[in-house]
Amino acid sequence: KKLDEGGGHLDGMANGRGVYVRVNPLTLDGYEDKDVTKFRHVLVEADDLDLEEQWHLINETNLPCAAVMSSGGRSLHAWVTVDAKDAAEWGQRTKMIYDHLADYIDPNNKNPSRLSRLPNTRRGDSRQELLALNIGATNWKEWENQIQAETIGERLDFDDLSTFDTTNDPNNVLGN
Repeated sequence: KKLDEGGGHLDGMANGRGVYVRVNPLTLDGYEDKDVTKFRHVLVEADDLDLEEQWHLINETNLPCAAVMSSGGRSLHAWVTVDAKDAAEWGQRTKMIYDHLADYIDPNNKNPSRLSRLPNTRRGDSRQELLALNIGATNWKEWENQIQAETIGERLDFDDLSTFDTTNDPNNVLGN
């Protein structure tokens, strides 16, 4: 019915405000977190960075993104694949993402029934566009392992170790 009223195109449904879609599936008439049926994605958005910086952040962090789209405004929306078994695991994985990117991303997107922008529709004079599919880590576990590896410390190669000055090590707490 809405499509018919809009002339057969999604743009006609939006009245210039853009078209929204949920990042996770919900029950038929659902619209709240309690109505989420599968906890597949977390929305990541960084309005305080320019679009180029947002794109760089998404790529450099290697987030397992199912999709990245422009909002037709000042942000990119990254649908990070978390494939959580339930709301509790979704919450843990969301916290990990938001803790890791706390200095950059909008903290108000931490609910599983979150709305995002639907690509290939108009928002005022701009378009909401699909920019990428399936980028970054191949799955949640791969990304989680990468983040954990970053906390281990700096990698040293053999040449660095063989030339290390053991008599001048300010981090030595045990002695010689």
